[in-house]
Amino acid sequence: MNQQKIRVMHVAQSAGGVEQYLVSLLKYMNRDRFDNILVCSQDFTPSRFDGIVSHCEVVPMQREVGRKDAKAARTVRKLIRQYRPDIVYAHSSKAGAIMRMANVGVRNICLYNPHGWAFNMHCSAKKQRLYRAVERMTAPLCDRIICVSEAERQSALAARICRDSKLSVIVNGVDIAKIDSRPAAFTRAQLGIPEKVPVIGMVGRLSGQKAPDVFLKMAKRVHEQRPDAHFILVGGGEMISELQGWIAKNRMQACVHITEWTTEPLRYADLFDVAVLLSRWEGFGLVLPEYMLLQKPVVATKVDAIPTIIRDGHNGLLVPPDNPEAAAKAVLRLLGDSNLRERLKAQAERDAREQYNIKRVADEHSRLFERLVKSKNINPSPAKEERQ
Repeated sequence: MNQQKIRVMHVAQSAGGVEQYLVSLLKYMNRDRFDNILVCSQDFTPSRFDGIVSHCEVVPMQREVGRKDAKAARTVRKLIRQYRPDIVYAHSSKAGAIMRMANVGVRNICLYNPHGWAFNMHCSAKKQRLYRAVERMTAPLCDRIICVSEAERQSALAARICRDSKLSVIVNGVDIAKIDSRPAAFTRAQLGIPEKVPVIGMVGRLSGQKAPDVFLKMAKRVHEQRPDAHFILVGGGEMISELQGWIAKNRMQACVHITEWTTEPLRYADLFDVAVLLSRWEGFGLVLPEYMLLQKPVVATKVDAIPTIIRDGHNGLLVPPDNPEAAAKAVLRLLGDSNLRERLKAQAERDAREQYNIKRVADEHSRLFERLVKSKNINPSPAKEERQ
């Protein structure tokens, strides 16, 4: 008798890095063994999952805690009853709360991946307490919490979210094969950047978390020392008008370029002479191993999981968060020391290829899914394959 597929329903609210994570992860899950279903928010692009999930359902979900969460949970519960997954797997804090409420009383395996704890965000103390309380209350409603880094696991233990035995670490990764076969970079001429001038760039949503405001302040300080330098912000987001106003006020329109949202960020990142990530908090930072694979010398902030990826002086340089002076000093150091640049980027590429392959992430998930299904005596049935 043929082995039946394990049906996994992924529930996700936050697009951006979480969406990219799911695209890469599900691409490499064995589709002869796992039937993946995606339930995502309106912020996702469902077409990105064509061919890698059997069904995609869009459910309106908002970022902030509010009355609409109960409606979203009811809708997700209906989908759980409709598809009857063997495993439900929530990605990001909001999806985790909604899915765990929706799944109460259902016999299946419930997993949750926060992709960066909400209580670590730079927000009011009141909100941080609320987020911790929600995580503690909902932790008993799932079988396992999957952390994308050891730093995330340690943060959960420090905040007393759950017992250690409920936590598993599956370190994040990127699609190395896709990066190796990426389209050619945009030309400097296409962006209005002269040849043979230094380019410093950052890929990330233009939001408070990624600190594009600090990037611009850093750029101003670098430009004072290197007037030939150009700067690229790759991404879109709620801060774009504020950032454009700052650029105009400081008369840096000629040397600062904002791409806005793009599906091809690496075609810009290929142009960087120095790659930067100045996040104020970061569950992992998927763009970092991408920078490393592109052989870019990296400057990043010493927050959360970033120091587990970028080790200061080994494969990149670390600076304190919210410190444009330190960031500018690190960038100028790299621009002025070719030996340091070459050493760091060579080591970074080796580390990325050895440690951050999404195929390894898919394999670790597969083994975890198999163990949990066996331990809970869940038997996938042929009838589940036919339910719509």
